[in-house]
Amino acid sequence: MEDAEIYPKRGSSEVYVVSTQRDVSDALQNMMMQYAKVNTFIKHYLRRTVTANTRAIIDPDRPQELKPEESLSINQDPIICRLVAEREKWKRRFQGTATQQPGYRIIGQAIFNTRQRLRAALLKHGQERWDLEHPVDEIERQLSRLKVSQDVKTTLDQNDEMPPLQKRLAETVITLPGTAIEEEFRRRNAAIDTVAAYCHFQEGGSAALPRKRSSTRQTSPMPSKETSPLLVAAEAEKQALSDAMLLVFTKKRTTTCFLCLREQSLPFKKRTYKFASPGD
Repeated sequence: MEDAEIYPKRGSSEVYVVSTQRDVSDALQNMMMQYAKVNTFIKHYLRRTVTANTRAIIDPDRPQELKPEESLSINQDPIICRLVAEREKWKRRFQGTATQQPGYRIIGQAIFNTRQRLRAALLKHGQERWDLEHPVDEIERQLSRLKVSQDVKTTLDQNDEMPPLQKRLAETVITLPGTAIEEEFRRRNAAIDTVAAYCHFQEGGSAALPRKRSSTRQTSPMPSKETSPLLVAAEAEKQALSDAMLLVFTKKRTTTCFLCLREQSLPFKKRTYKFASPGD
């Protein structure tokens, strides 16, 4: 048996050969080891060294599949071109009945298997290249203050569920040290002030808003042409908040969250949002 490792059984002179190949199932391994379950092998014989790349499993930026153009590029491989040419010969030779020929089906299966093997090899090559280049890119991004600031700001701006005070806290704390001592003092003082202000913020009071659901909030009346747009928007927001607060005190259960209404740090849309049912 190839690629096998020999493990002596404890307290016995017998030798057990355990294959490290992937095609050896647990049932076959138990039969070789003469055990009823695989737990004995895991407990006494399996190595405790973790060889799996756990970082690659949880990193969402690591390539997990090929791009469409990469997947199509394997059609230019010489093996694929040769097999496709042979299949075309079978089509011309047996017009209309080529699919019924065993040789034609064998060539088609060979093309499929070769494409799958080439795709897997290309994906593995891309992952290995990413594993080598990604740490260098991360270091370069950390050394460049502008890139880190832009990436953090873009991520925070795209997160609509985060309150403004939390966004300000993240933008202040997730920054690189300054190049001068005065700049570092300013960064430290700004972070201290932001954390002190965030201590008064109550977390977990508001429920998470569902996504992709149309809002049932009533629209405010159209403003007149003589009134300032900013003044009309402020009055409409104030009126909507008042109407939402009055609905909370009615005998009928409202769909507006009273916890969201009292949180003045939340955006206006989240404070007056109406859910589909009172229990949401």
